Amino acid sequence: MRRRVPTRLVMAADYLADPLWTREPNGRTGAMVPLEQLPLSQATRARLRAWAARFDRLMDTGYEWPNAAEHRTWLADGRALHRIVCVELGAGYEVSFRP
Repeated sequence: MRRRVPTRLVMAADYLADPLWTREPNGRTGAMVPLEQLPLSQATRARLRAWAARFDRLMDTGYEWPNAAEHRTWLADGRALHRIVCVELGAGYEVSFRP
């Protein structure tokens, strides 16, 4: 019996995009995955988009965090959200986090 290879994803923010991406065999980030294509709850999709929107607002500041505390909070929120995504997607997915 063949063992199923998990779908490999990366959670990473990028301007005006959903924050989940395919991960290529060489480890590089591939294409964005629309959140509706994944078995995630509506609440998690909303949280992912809110987390990504916080990153999008950096465009107005030349991609500089207003202060170190805000950056640390965004990273901590991302790590917590990453854990939720991993649980919701389950064993069929392998999700890494790249802030």
